[in-house]
Amino acid sequence: MIKEKALQLLNELGSDPDQVAKSLEELGCKGNISEDKSCPIANYLKSKFDSSISVGAWEIAVGDNLFDAPKPVEEFIDQFDDSFYPNLIEENDE
Repeated sequence: MIKEKALQLLNELGSDPDQVAKSLEELGCKGNISEDKSCPIANYLKSKFDSSISVGAWEIAVGDNLFDAPKPVEEFIDQFDDSFYPNLIEENDE
């Protein structure tokens, strides 16, 4: 059930990486580059599930459920980690 719900939510973000980024921006989901527990996708899923979240380059874990990221999300993660979406990078107060 969790895996199916997570995939549904991720698929609803968009059909290409730019749409995913736009959806995340509209939702206010920012995050940190190359951080599996605090990237925008992880932060989005944290807002939907009361479970541990980990987002890798192509796999996502919600609690004990591990699954492949939808292609547009996978492409977004890759581009985000290359600083392609600076408006979604969390600003640190350092």
